[in-house]
Amino acid sequence: MEFKDEWDYVVKFAAKIWMNFYKFYAEAAKAKKFPVLFIRYEDIVKDCRTSLHDTFKFILGVNDLTGRYVEKRVDDII
Repeated sequence: MEFKDEWDYVVKFAAKIWMNFYKFYAEAAKAKKFPVLFIRYEDIVKDCRTSLHDTFKFILGVNDLTGRYVEKRVDDII
């Protein structure tokens, strides 16, 4: 396989970077240093509407989107 060694290095390097990135935010979330919302691709694919609602509730700092313009817009596109 051409560039096997280079590719192995890139994959290992990228995995290390992403792991450190995740650890930083996971620890910040545990310590409640600042608000953190974890969004998983799998959740978006499985239930896009709920994922978008959760994201906008987090951004807006509210527990419910009922009656808000953003609720209608999300529902319009899903």
